Formats: sequence, C-alpha cells, structure tokens
Amino acid sequence: MTWAIRILKWVIGVALVLLAVGVVLWFVAKAAFSPRVEGELAAKGLREPATILRDVDGVAHIRATSVRDAVFALGNLHAQERLWQLETHRRIASGRLSEILGAGALSTDKFIRTLGVPQAAAERAKALDDRTRELLQAYADGINAVIASGKTTPEHLILRAGPIEPWRIEDSLGWQIMMAWDLSTNWTNEVLRLRLSGLTDKAGIDSLLLNDPVPAATRDYVALYRELGVAPGVSPVPKVEAPQPAQPGWMQRQLLAQLAPMLDLEGRAQTAAEKNVGSNNWVVAGSRSATGKPLLANDPHLSFSAPSLWYLAHLQAPGLDVIGASMPGLPAIVLGRNQAVAWGFTNTGPDTQDLYIEEIDAANPAQYRTPDGFAPFTTRTETIKVKGEANVQLTVRSTRHGPVISEASSALNKALAAQNKYVVSLRWAALEPDDQTMRASFDMNLAGNFDAFVEALRNFHAPQQNVVFASTDGRIGFVAPGRIPLRAIDNDLMGLAPAPGWDARYDWNGFLPFENLPRNLNPSTGALFSANAKVVTPDYPFFITAEWASAYRTDRIGELLRATDKHTPESFGAMHMDNLSGGMKAYQPFWRKMFNSGKASPGRVTDVLTRLAVWNGRMDAGSEAAIIAAWWREMLRLTFEDDLAGVWPDAFNSQLNRALLAATQGNPDQARWCDDTRTPARESCEEIGLKALDSALVLLERVSGTAEMSRWNWAQLHSVRMEHRPFSRVGLLQGQFELRFPVASDPFSVNQSGFRLRDPDLSSGARPTDQFATVHGAGYRAIYDMANADGGSFISSTGQNGLFMLPGYSDYGPKWAAGERVPMRMSDGALSASTRHALRLVPSP
Repeated sequence: MTWAIRILKWVIGVALVLLAVGVVLWFVAKAAFSPRVEGELAAKGLREPATILRDVDGVAHIRATSVRDAVFALGNLHAQERLWQLETHRRIASGRLSEILGAGALSTDKFIRTLGVPQAAAERAKALDDRTRELLQAYADGINAVIASGKTTPEHLILRAGPIEPWRIEDSLGWQIMMAWDLSTNWTNEVLRLRLSGLTDKAGIDSLLLNDPVPAATRDYVALYRELGVAPGVSPVPKVEAPQPAQPGWMQRQLLAQLAPMLDLEGRAQTAAEKNVGSNNWVVAGSRSATGKPLLANDPHLSFSAPSLWYLAHLQAPGLDVIGASMPGLPAIVLGRNQAVAWGFTNTGPDTQDLYIEEIDAANPAQYRTPDGFAPFTTRTETIKVKGEANVQLTVRSTRHGPVISEASSALNKALAAQNKYVVSLRWAALEPDDQTMRASFDMNLAGNFDAFVEALRNFHAPQQNVVFASTDGRIGFVAPGRIPLRAIDNDLMGLAPAPGWDARYDWNGFLPFENLPRNLNPSTGALFSANAKVVTPDYPFFITAEWASAYRTDRIGELLRATDKHTPESFGAMHMDNLSGGMKAYQPFWRKMFNSGKASPGRVTDVLTRLAVWNGRMDAGSEAAIIAAWWREMLRLTFEDDLAGVWPDAFNSQLNRALLAATQGNPDQARWCDDTRTPARESCEEIGLKALDSALVLLERVSGTAEMSRWNWAQLHSVRMEHRPFSRVGLLQGQFELRFPVASDPFSVNQSGFRLRDPDLSSGARPTDQFATVHGAGYRAIYDMANADGGSFISSTGQNGLFMLPGYSDYGPKWAAGERVPMRMSDGALSASTRHALRLVPSP
C-alpha cells in the first residue's frame, strides 16, 4: 500500500509540475503574441510620432501628424492584431498557400496563378499615381515594422510556416482583386448553362434559371454547343495520380491531411448563390430623420470567418478624420464616414465576366482561332512550391480575351472532359491593369463634401457597388460605380453563356462611361436603398446584367422606411434585425393548397400545415422557422435532383428558388419539374411538397436529436459558424479557433443569414448537425448620424484581435448576434472619456 501511495503522490506531483509549466507557457505565449496597447513602441518607417488609442469597446483610434503616418499606423495595427489574417490574405492572392499548407491547397494556388492575380497586381502597381503609391507603401511599412520586430502567431508556429516575409504594395493590390473576385461570380452561371446543355434544351434551361430579359433575343446556345461537340453530356473528371511526396514529420502529416483543402476559391464562387449572398444599405434625408440630418445604415454580407474580415478603426490627421470598417490587407476605411460624408456598400452583381470557347488549331496546338485566323497562345510557366513535396510546374495559356481557365476549373473540366478541341478563357473587368479602385478608396476617405465624394467614385472600378451616401449639409445620393462591359448590339448571348471566341461580335467594346452608370441624387422621396436587387428602371438604356438578386429584402426595406415618418438610429437598428421573410412567405398559398389537396394524411404533417397556414412570416427562433427552412431545402432537392442528376449537387443552390416558386404557383413551364422522373407515376407539385415536408421533419429530427417539434430551436440549428482558416478543419484546434453564436432569420430577410443547401462538408470541419449553419451574412453593421459625429454606432461579428487566447478575439460576437452595436466616437471629448489604452508610436532609426 505504501508503494502505491508513493507512486500516486509522484504521479500527482508530476501532473502538477506539468500543469504549472503549461500555465507558465500559456501566459508567456499570450504575452509574446499579444499586441502592444500601452507605453511607447519604436516603429521603423514612421516619420513623426503617432498615438493609437483603444477605447473601452476595443475600437482603435489613430492620431497622426500626416495622412501618410496615419496609414502607416493602420498597417501597424493590422499587423499587431491580425498578422495571421494578413498572411492568409497575402498567400491567397499570390497563389502561395501550398507553401505552408501542402498539396491540399494546390488546386486553389493553381486557380489563382491561372487567373493571373499576382501579375495583375504587379501591373496595377506600375500604374499607380504618386499619392496612392506613397500611402500603399506607408501601409506596407507599418506592417513590416511589426514583422521586423520578430512577431509571429500561434498559427505560424503550429504550421511551422517559417519567417514572415515583408509586406509589399502588390500584396494589398492582390487582396483588393480577391475581394472583387468574391463579389463577381456570374461566370459560374455561364458554366452551369454549359453543363446543363448536356441534359436539356435551351427552353428547359430558361425555365430553370429565370432571369431578366436581355436587349436582344438569345441564340440557341445549346444547339451551338452540340454542333461544336461541347458538353454532349456530363463526364467524370479523369483522375490524375499525383507523385508521391517527400514525407514531413508525423504531426505535420496529420495536420496537413486535415487541412486539405483549406480554401476552394472556385468552389466559393460556385456556391455564392447557394449561400444566398446579400447586403443592405439605406439612407434618409433630414426631412425623414428625427435628427434633422441624414441617417445612413449599412450591413455588408460576406462569408463569416474568425476573426471577422472587418477591423473597426478611426484615423485622424490634418485633412483626414474617418471612422468605420477597415479590412486587414487594405490601407483605408472601406465603409464608414468622415466629418463631411458617410457611405455604405451593397454588391450590384453586374455581368463583368465573360467566358469564351477557344478553338485549338488541330495542326498546331500552340495556336487558337481568332476572327483573323489562328494566333499563338501567350504562355508563361508558374512554379508552385508545395510543402513536403516537389515543386509543381504550371503552364498558363492566355488568349486575346484573358487566361485559359478550363484546365484549372473543376466545373469547366467536367463540362469539357469529353473533347480536346476547345478550351475556355475568361475576360474579367477586375483584371484590367489600369484599375484605380485603391485610389478611389483614398479619395473617398478624404472627400471634404458631397460633390468631392461623387467625383471620388469615378475611379472605383471593381467590383461594381451600390453606394449610398449622405453629407452633413443634408444631401443624400446613390451611385453604382464600376467598370461595366459594353457589348455589341448584335451580341446574342450577352454574357449569359460561353461565347465562340473567334466571333468578334462577342468581344467587349470598352466600358460604360461613369456618367452613364446608375445614379440618383437627392430624390424627392427623401430615401434611397439597395439590397442587390435590380437598381435600374425599365427605361435605363444600358445592359448591366440579366441576373439580379431577388427583391425580397429590397421590398422589405422600402416597406419599413415608409412605415415611419421620422427615422431614428433605433428604428434603423430594428431594421437591421428584421426577420420577416418575403421569400418564405411567398410559399404560404402553396402550403394551403397542399393542405386542401386531400392527400395530406392525418397526423403531424397535417398539424404542421395548419400551423404554417397562419404563420406570421417571421423567421424567429421557434420551430415553425426550422420546419419552413427544412421544407424549402427538401422541396428544392426533391423537385430538381432527379432531372439534374448529371450536375447535382453542383446545381443545388438558391438560384432554383424562382423556378420552384413559379412551379408551386402553377406555371406549367416550371411545374413539369415537380414530376419525379424516377417513378412511373406523374407527381404533382403538391405531392412533392407533402413528400418534402415529411422528409424535412425527418431531417430536423436527425439534426436536432429529438422528435419533439417544440424543442426545434431555429436559432440554435441555424447558429452562425465563423470558420477559422485553417484550424476549423483540425478537430483538436477547432474549438479554440472557431466561433459560433445562435442566430435566427433566413436568406430572404433583411437580417439575411445564408446557409448551404448541400450536406455539411465534414472535411471543412463542419459537424453532421451543421445542415443549417449560417455561413454568410452581415459581418459588419453600422448606423451613421450626420447630425452628430458621435451619434453613430457599429459592430463586427467577432472581435478586434485575431489571437484566440485574448478576450478581444470574440467579445463583439454576443453583442452582434443580439443586434447590439458599440458607439462610434469621433470627437476629442467622447474619446478622452472612453480611452482604455494609449500607445505612442515613435520613429525608429
């Protein structure tokens, strides 16, 4: 017994020692990774002393003696608090993820290198004006001052990523291009039409992908593709055996295996519609505001991440006083206000990407067909370094339209796998070498009045945004700046489907002049708003797109603005969190038809239909919202999966909602899709609807873990998942790095919260119960009061700091989920009364 006690004491002693060592190491690591918030910090590249104040809510306020030093300090801040995020942004944009993540990221790197994002950033850097170049370099210098100090992150150490390279101007320009990519994904619909051409005729595709009319009748592209021998059917992508890698250590092997693939950028584009992308902005003039001056609200919607894409900051210097949402990697306030003007964005969703089918010269595969005969491809060789493996050589071909992307795109590879006569190239407005969007961002930050702000938008080239803005002198406005391709009058495809690259009528003829872009200044209604739906009237003479987003959110915002004579920040805050779903409410007449069809068997299905018949339209936390969302998902699946088996689940996204709604309303062109082709009987939409409801109830039992409908909590089932890149994919680390908060609402509400319709991707770290997890929504909310510089408020979805060990990593999350915001302090008085930390930056030799 004595020896047993001794051993037990020894084990306890060792455990206590290890625990103590662990605690010490934890605090040492926490101190090493934490940003400096107090005292004095020498920073190489700073010209004059500057101060960084952090208020009680964690918002960072920069005070500098020049605009250049203010931007330097912003870079320093981003590097102190979001260094890993900067590194991922840089590596995504440069196609260098594989260097630290291994072969799992290779497809993403190949796609980015094929697009030519690094080359576009380099060309853009050469065309910068002197001021923009100076400020971009100042931002890079601010980041590099932190890197030079030896600072690193837990992610770098865990991945053994090696030394952090200095930040360059091209890194910021590359990330700006990637943000444009995230918001310019209409090329995926062209790919889908190409793939659907192997399954149905043009009338069938038109009945599925409902869109606005185009200026001229669209040619029968299905007949064209079949004549060319393109997309005769859907073939699997041939498997290519990869060379055996040199093996890293055991721990690295386990980690890298779980990280693959970290980020599928093409997949993100393909599932943009699946996640129901949306943003909102609105503004009222002083005549509609209780303050007597304009009020403006904005909530841009992007994919959620931990930390958030946004960082709240306030920059002050002579000629500059701007506050709002910055984004690590970009050296300006992206969304916000200065002392004269406030602004907010939503995505216009224009057609700025066209695909071209390029015919390869059978006699000389190094050439492709043009309107003037065959011409050589432009080629370049890319070397991609892959962790634990040999370098990969990638040959990229380009045509007069742009890069050949079919070899790097899995979706296009599927469409073209049955032939080798054609490739597909991409023209994209955001790859133009003279893009001046960064210059426009600085001009917007510095605009001293309404007119100067409008002029600043002239150089905002990509992506096109719906910008609402207001000035302290009482004016409000809307402009949708961006480069919109001018297509020829005889272009009978108008960017809806891949065009023959050798036919000149499908070429672009420059871009729409700034003066002809959509705009509305100082309307008599005293209100302006947008939410991704159509922003032009029927008499607008230019073509922007035929694929506008649904108008449910736009209509609801207009309804809420009209419902109150004099708006306040509080009424705007309530609008941000409005959960009324016009999209789901539109199905209520169909649910009644299902009930009255006589085919609903007594029991819980009938009970549910009785409840849905009187549902109030709000996607709140209760079980009705869960049932409705699950029914909608299952109704889409059961209606279209059988007919689109050749492109399923790639086509499983909310683009099909318009066709589904038309089917349930009895439109024969769409109602025919309800029939299940796998059965001999001809099913009606009501029969499929009842089957979908039964399937939805079974699905909810599984994901909620209970058959008791009263316990189905939509806010819990629909919890937002803020994924960390890359450690959400590592089971042991996921709980530390990933953030989750319960939220209600749905894809069609003003408080938009999008979820993937496909089954959860377990390789991404998703859980089997994440069927309805929110992955897309308002990562930033703001209200700007032009009557009071301190009257505004804002919030981001996580916290300011990117270090999971610190409270600042997640402290905004609960407030954000509850619809709360933190004060937007601009005056000296408000700031002095709320400052918690003060750091003085001083020049270092």
